[in-house]
Amino acid sequence: MATELERAIPDAVHGLLRTLWAGGHAAYVVGGSVRDTLLGRPAFDWDLATAALPERTLELFPGAIYENKFGTVAVGNRADLILLDANPLTDVRNIARRAGVMVRGRWLPASELDRMLAEMAARHSGAPRGGQE
Repeated sequence: MATELERAIPDAVHGLLRTLWAGGHAAYVVGGSVRDTLLGRPAFDWDLATAALPERTLELFPGAIYENKFGTVAVGNRADLILLDANPLTDVRNIARRAGVMVRGRWLPASELDRMLAEMAARHSGAPRGGQE
């Protein structure tokens, strides 16, 4: 029986997944589209992660272009990502169990994110600004 997430994935994306798996490579839908779907929001772009190397992906998808330093096979795309400690498809609450995120090519572990969020919260905690009381 298909899950809500599986039903939300467009047919074209299912086709890409089938091609990768048929080529012997694990492939998964990842990123904001998964988050948005699990939260009941519309998803507009679907990212895939695969074990296939870029060279192999180019063989499987004639006409694809590989022209960036992040390992993405596409034209001008770059992916930021969140790594979770548990599967959100098993329990949607697992989306809060982050191990860290990759942003603009920099890995930020959960401890660093927590520190950054605490600093932001302290700066915006309702304290007077600009000498106003």
